[in-house]
Amino acid sequence: MAGDGVLVEFGSAVSAVQCAIDLQNGMAQANVGVTEDRRIALRIGVNLGDVIIEGADLYGDGVNIAARLETLAEPGGILVSHTVVSQVRGKVQLSFEDLGERSLKNLTEPVRVYRVSAGKPAGEAEAGDAPASSRGSIAVLPFTNMSGDPEQEYFANGLTEDIITELSHFKSLRVTARNSTFHFKGNAPKLIELGRELKVAYVLESSVRKAGGRVRVTAQLVETGTGSHLWAQRYDRDLADIFAVQDELISAMVSTIEGRMVAAGAVSAQRKPPQSWSAYDFFLRGRDLTNANREREAEPFFAKAIAIDPDFAQAHAFRGICLVIKYFFDHDARTLDQAQKSGNRALELDSSDANAHHAVAMAALYSHELYRAETHFERTIALNPLDVSIAGDRANWLFYTGRLDEALRSVTDAIQRDAFAPVWLWGVRGKILFHLRRYQEAVEAFGHIPDISETLPVYTTATLALISDIAGAAREKDKIMAALPGSTIASLTSWLPYADPSLLEQLQDGLRKAGVPE
Repeated sequence: MAGDGVLVEFGSAVSAVQCAIDLQNGMAQANVGVTEDRRIALRIGVNLGDVIIEGADLYGDGVNIAARLETLAEPGGILVSHTVVSQVRGKVQLSFEDLGERSLKNLTEPVRVYRVSAGKPAGEAEAGDAPASSRGSIAVLPFTNMSGDPEQEYFANGLTEDIITELSHFKSLRVTARNSTFHFKGNAPKLIELGRELKVAYVLESSVRKAGGRVRVTAQLVETGTGSHLWAQRYDRDLADIFAVQDELISAMVSTIEGRMVAAGAVSAQRKPPQSWSAYDFFLRGRDLTNANREREAEPFFAKAIAIDPDFAQAHAFRGICLVIKYFFDHDARTLDQAQKSGNRALELDSSDANAHHAVAMAALYSHELYRAETHFERTIALNPLDVSIAGDRANWLFYTGRLDEALRSVTDAIQRDAFAPVWLWGVRGKILFHLRRYQEAVEAFGHIPDISETLPVYTTATLALISDIAGAAREKDKIMAALPGSTIASLTSWLPYADPSLLEQLQDGLRKAGVPE
């Protein structure tokens, strides 16, 4: 011991390096939730060489080099000499970044220095490396439901989505959208393959068991390039404490990642949780149905959550969005009025919630309040830039305002940056291409939707008619008439919030050519 320094002698270079890694990982975990001024950051240097032992003291050039490397290291970092790398190569799951030769104080010969990171084993092929663009990126895999009750799946899904949403608030992290991570639900892909496919450096694997009034959450943060476990924790809590568990998870993950990537600490995500567990449970059930595109079934669950906790902002927001979707089918002005009230209430309760602004924007769009919709779509994107569904709805707004080229770029970007984007985004893309008179491309876009009959095929009918596929247009028209008997061109299109009348006329001309009644 020497002041705030410690000198340790090992019989093996491998043991020394592994101890250095364990120390840094342990200190990163100890710093979670600690204010910046009270955190302890270690620098570590490791060298291999002869030493002189006198009682409790060590002397010699081998010691001096290790001490000089320690002073060069970054806070939280480890530097090693070439002699160490030559001994541990292929024996530890680490990578070594060559920093070149350095002249060290009181040493006549320069020393080749390497920075240690939990990457691939030195000398291995680079196939498992996360790409440079993925540094500071994370995918939250769907929580595994350990309750043994399939009915509790919504709870695991909801916890996953909450973690994704809260992590996305940190600008230093890139968080994979839920559509991509839920694609792997029920599968167990190799981490290297997962990291490559999703372009992420880190994965959170978790499980949740809910029984009675208690919940157990286990979580581990893994580096995809090596499979190294950076952090793991188990939480046993009353259900009422689930929001505290979420905050602890987020704080630990962000602290670990940022501590490794940008040497920054975690800031607890600010949220306004509901006052009642029952309200949250109904909310999770509703959101699970919403994510399955079953919004009309989901809306009553949000209404139940609000009845229990009238100040539950997110329940109001999601109910507003569901009511807008319901309006697509019933075209009832009262439904849209309810949607507006739900969105406005959500905004009153939490003006910093992206979903609240999303609900207001959607209701404003279909109320033909296009400028108000713009304000809230822009705020939604600013609060949650990673959500491709929000990006898709904003592209839909651009489309109705006549900004077709911008809308096409926006929805195409959303589809490209999410390997498993919602299929309805292809419907938005198809509508834009239709109005750009790129009809064949529009048909191809609509073809990505597996069951087009669920999307009210007004646009597919018009598109096929305008490329003179009369038989195809007739089939699509029959789907419309079966879903909405007695439909006319006016009933199918008058509610659509077009700012440019010529675009509406183009759609009506296609329906007319397909034989839809006036």
